[in-house]
Amino acid sequence: MIRAGAVQLTSADGGSTIVVPVGTSIAVQLGPAAAPFCWSAPTSSDQRIVEQLTSSSGNDRAGRGSFRARTLGSAALEASMDPRCSPPCGAASMQWRVQVEVTA
Repeated sequence: MIRAGAVQLTSADGGSTIVVPVGTSIAVQLGPAAAPFCWSAPTSSDQRIVEQLTSSSGNDRAGRGSFRARTLGSAALEASMDPRCSPPCGAASMQWRVQVEVTA
């Protein structure tokens, strides 16, 4: 799906591919996660293609980030929802990934 201007991604978008033109703003809002899980701060796999402007993981167990499509190419936005148990509880992590294809 081609999107332009500003794009908002959530945990429901995990596993998808988006196609955006250069200059598109991408906001990521993950969670908040249910205890004992916590979202990590989302990251870009290639800062040259999709630049990370801000990224954080807060006390509310949510992961947030803002990104900008800089140039033609492909990059992934990635985060994980990890258990925060003490002592360790053995719960599995969940990976979140959205492939971003940047076009002219």
